[in-house]
Amino acid sequence: MLSTFYVDQQPFLVAGLTVAPSVGLQGRAMQDLSARTRVIALSRADGGELEHPPRRGTVFAGGDRAFLLGPYEELLRVLQRDQTPV
Repeated sequence: MLSTFYVDQQPFLVAGLTVAPSVGLQGRAMQDLSARTRVIALSRADGGELEHPPRRGTVFAGGDRAFLLGPYEELLRVLQRDQTPV
């Protein structure tokens, strides 16, 4: 977690995560996330450029570093999803 703030008394979270290989977010597209969760930047594991902002059809790969923004509960679900097998 990088930061928290409030919008109309609802907590929002800014977080960074490294996409785990073979579980959770790997192989999923940005558009598969909740409509209120946004990936604001994505640093590719293959040494590619920083995508800011990535397109909704962009697919997560293991080792990518993603920076996300969203409502607290929704973003925690995304973070947990990347830690457990789907």
